[in-house]
Amino acid sequence: MPKQVFLDYSNGKVVLEEVPYPKLRSDGVIIKTLYSAISIGTEKLMLSLAKKSLIGKAFERPDLLKLFIEYAKNEGFLNAYRAAMARLKEPMPLGYSSSGIVVEVGQNAANEFKVGDLVACGGHGYASHAETTYVPRTLCAKIPDGVDPKHAAFANIGAISIHSIRLARVELGSNIAIIGLGLLGLIAVQAAKAAGANILGIDIVPSKTQLAKKLGADMVALADQDDIDIIAQNFTENKGFDAVIVFASTKSSKPLELAAKIARRKGRVVVPGWVKTHIPRNLFYEKELEFIIPRSSGLGIYDPLYEAGKTQYLLEYIRWTAKENMKTFLQLLKTKKINMEPLITHIFDINEAEEVYEKLHKGQIKGAIGILFKYPQTQNIDTLKNQITIEIRPAQKTQGERKGRKEKVRIGFIGAGQHAQGVLLPILKKMKNVELIGVATTTPAKATQIAKRWRFQYATTNPDKVIEDPDIDAIFIVTRHDTHAYYTVKALEAGKYVFVEKPLATTLEQLEQVKKTVEKHPGKLMVGFNRRYSPFIQEAKKILQKRTEPMTILMRINAGYTPQDHWIYDPKQGGGRIVSETCHFIDLALYLTVSQAREYCVFVSDRPKRYHITDNHVITMIHDDGSLSTIVYTSQGTRTYPRETMEIYTSETVIKIDNFKSMVVVGKLHRLRKRKTQVDRGHKNTIELFIEGVMRGNLPIEDIILSLHSSEVTIRVSEYLHSGKQCRSSQF
Repeated sequence: MPKQVFLDYSNGKVVLEEVPYPKLRSDGVIIKTLYSAISIGTEKLMLSLAKKSLIGKAFERPDLLKLFIEYAKNEGFLNAYRAAMARLKEPMPLGYSSSGIVVEVGQNAANEFKVGDLVACGGHGYASHAETTYVPRTLCAKIPDGVDPKHAAFANIGAISIHSIRLARVELGSNIAIIGLGLLGLIAVQAAKAAGANILGIDIVPSKTQLAKKLGADMVALADQDDIDIIAQNFTENKGFDAVIVFASTKSSKPLELAAKIARRKGRVVVPGWVKTHIPRNLFYEKELEFIIPRSSGLGIYDPLYEAGKTQYLLEYIRWTAKENMKTFLQLLKTKKINMEPLITHIFDINEAEEVYEKLHKGQIKGAIGILFKYPQTQNIDTLKNQITIEIRPAQKTQGERKGRKEKVRIGFIGAGQHAQGVLLPILKKMKNVELIGVATTTPAKATQIAKRWRFQYATTNPDKVIEDPDIDAIFIVTRHDTHAYYTVKALEAGKYVFVEKPLATTLEQLEQVKKTVEKHPGKLMVGFNRRYSPFIQEAKKILQKRTEPMTILMRINAGYTPQDHWIYDPKQGGGRIVSETCHFIDLALYLTVSQAREYCVFVSDRPKRYHITDNHVITMIHDDGSLSTIVYTSQGTRTYPRETMEIYTSETVIKIDNFKSMVVVGKLHRLRKRKTQVDRGHKNTIELFIEGVMRGNLPIEDIILSLHSSEVTIRVSEYLHSGKQCRSSQF
């Protein structure tokens, strides 16, 4: 099996693990790795933080601690703890710069790459310390002829240095100071020299300054011994440096203070290094200095569409992307203007990874600058391609059926993100009549670790393996929204019971496919509309059976702001917040009224530009029985305030449910006050109902019909809104 290195953030351990072969996607390539480079500063920092206690981690990230406290206040401590631990236990791939051989090419990458190409790769989660890896086309560049793959493995790290130099606006004859002569700094010395700059290299280690001098620095200085002020004045003819680039890694702000002292008036201070950024205001003010923190290796990094290879920027508007910076580094290697040989101090076999990281953390690898992992090339690639599944534990003997009921429900998962691990799997794990068989995710390391943590029998990167497995009775689909309908149809046609997270579909075309499949395979589908099964909603449902007139329902959702680059807003993957989230409340209104929606009206505010069109909306539905339901969904509130409130008015009775933690009923039909310590949105009841239905051999048809109807209403409302016809009524 191929192997991969990752960090277990919950306990600080680095693990070398066998993982499934990665799944090829249309926008990238599969790489058989030759070498991968360790970014010493970044990876040591990640390791040090991971080794801290839970309290230590909290103090290091007070922003996340604040979010945890706010979440706990509204959702209950137990729910907040589960969510936090699900995030902490997610495996973190190490490494982000490598070289290798292309062994498979996706359809959209075929015009640039072919099988057998030598390539340099970048990107966290892609160019990892892994024997085989999937890399998007936008983070992959061909290695020029004559360039050693060992040297090319540093392409993405080198791109960080080059991006910093571009931001420093280096020109012919520029005076540039480089503080910190580790791997990034020494690459930057050579790249800046190639650009025609005059360079002063500064460090605290004599051997590094000497190496910088050999690689092209015009002058070097020791920060803790030499008088840098005088050296800088002489070097720049008393003008000061046009730009100072700080590659140092320290908790001190001294490198930043030094940079401000030696920079010229209106100069630039560029800080890609991990230093304390307490800006000396007087120095920056007096010189009117420009302060820049580079964003990794270039434009495109942290843009989810670019990083996934789904978009490429127009050259006439954005010249230097992360990929173009990698290509620049590779070209400088080819022309011998960058020499990596003196910088490669250690090469280890990938099988030594766990020991290497432990020594690195303890400071036992002396004189380290550039460290590489090399990978065995003995395994045949066709053999590796067949290893899409890894067995975690032996299969158990199945029990069969007793009196028409299954002894155990054997379950497979397609997708297993935070919701699956924070909510669904903890519930399933406690159920004695459930056995977890297979889990499929696109990330090999994640698939393996989820399988080990939750005791699945196997992990795979191929969802078809789970769908076609004869030992699996029911499949949970917890992928991104655009694939829900596709996997639902495929699993139903394979004869499986299906639990699919909402939304069931994102388009009417997808929904129609699901409807046709459900007609052929009735009683086998449940959608994760869990709120209808929450204890308070079930209690309200019983009370409302006694009503003698239509209802007026008001639901208020204080959803909180979500950054606009989140995948949920992508028209294809997420569909916006009506399809993604308001679907719950449309479904709830239909469930409570037991009446179809006859007409609706949807409004959005004249929104500030920071909001998506679906972030703030009001939907009112008129039901066949005369009931009115209004959903107020807003992203403008604070998450310190409760998320969901519902009020139901009918027959001189008021029912109020506050954030699924408390319930008050006042009026003729009933009187009641109840409160829970934890939010209960009905997840446990929903899963128990699904498992019971699978064991019985038939899920409730009326629930499936309601899910199909509420899904159709949701999609029509969303499409109506996006058509520009909001603020008007429409009939279904």
